[in-house]
Amino acid sequence: MTPPRDQPSELERQLMLIGPQRQSESLFAARARFHQSWYRYYVLGLERYGRTSGANNGCPLGSILAPEDSQAGKNFISDHSQQLYLERRQNGWGVDPVRCTSYLTSSQAMTINILGSMAAHQDWMTRVYAILLKKPIKRIIDTQIEYAPKQRIQLLGDRTILDAWIIVETNTDIMPISMEVKYIDRFNSRYIDPALRPKYIALADRSNLWNPTNPLFRSRRVNQLLRCHALGAAIAYDRSPGHGPPLMILIHHPDDQAAKDVLDGYRQLLRDELLLLSIPLDTLFKAMKDSAAEAEQHRIADELRLRYIGYTASQVLWNEYRSYVKQI
Repeated sequence: MTPPRDQPSELERQLMLIGPQRQSESLFAARARFHQSWYRYYVLGLERYGRTSGANNGCPLGSILAPEDSQAGKNFISDHSQQLYLERRQNGWGVDPVRCTSYLTSSQAMTINILGSMAAHQDWMTRVYAILLKKPIKRIIDTQIEYAPKQRIQLLGDRTILDAWIIVETNTDIMPISMEVKYIDRFNSRYIDPALRPKYIALADRSNLWNPTNPLFRSRRVNQLLRCHALGAAIAYDRSPGHGPPLMILIHHPDDQAAKDVLDGYRQLLRDELLLLSIPLDTLFKAMKDSAAEAEQHRIADELRLRYIGYTASQVLWNEYRSYVKQI
C-alpha cells in the first residue's frame, strides 16, 4: 500500500536520520560528508546533529555533532586520543576547540585520532613507521601534535604550525619528520611570499631544499607544504645544526586529487624529491592493521578505516540519496 503523501517514504526517513547535507560542494567533499553523517547515526548511534558555527546560529549538518555529544568526546575514537586533545588544548593556541570536537570531517580531529591512539602503543607506532618509511626504526623519540614551537617567530618570522612533528631513531641516524594531514579540508589559503622573506631565502641557501629561482617557490599552490617543510628544517637546524633537512610527509585521502596536485607541484620544487613522502589513508590504515599485535590495536585500525575511508558501508544509501536529490 502506498503511504499517504504527507508521510515520508522509508528512504526519506533514513535521510532525515542521517541529517542535512551541503548542496554546494565538490563530489569528493560531499561523499565524505555523507559518510560521516552515516557514521554519526549508524555507528555512533547519535540521532541528534549539530550546526555550523556561522552567523545566525549556523546551519544544521549531519556531519556535525550536537554540543552535548561533542562535549562528551564522541569525535574521538579512543580515550587516548581524547586525552591528547585535552593536553594539547592546555598548551594554548593551535587547536580549534569547536571544529576539532564537533566536526566529524575535521582533519585536525583525524590527526589526533590516528596519532593519539598510536601514541599509547609505542611499539605499535614504531612498527607502523618502519612499514611506512621502509626502514628499520629503533624508537620514536618524540611526537608533537599541532606543533607550534615557541621560537617559531624567531625561526621563520611567521606563525606556521605543523600538524605533527616527529623524531624517529633509525639504525643509522636520527630522522626528523614534518607532517601535514588532510581529510577533505582545503590547503590553507594563508600565503607568505618566501622570496620576500630573508629567513626563507637564508634557509633555502643553507638547506638546499629548493631553488629560489624556480617559479614554484612563490606559488600559492605549494605554499603550505613549503612553509611546513621550512619550519621543520628551521627547528631541526636550531636543535641539531649537523643534521640535514627533515622528511616532509603528507597524509591524505586516496581520492583527493587536489592533494595529489599539490604533491606533484611540491615534488617538482624540491631539489631532492626523496624528502617528500605521500601516504594515502588506505596505505596508513593497512600498515596499522598489518602491524597490530593486540586486540585494541586491531580495533583502532578497523575503526579508523571504517570512519575515514570505509565508504562501501554507506554506498547503497549514498546512491539512493544521489538519485533522490536529482528527482527533487
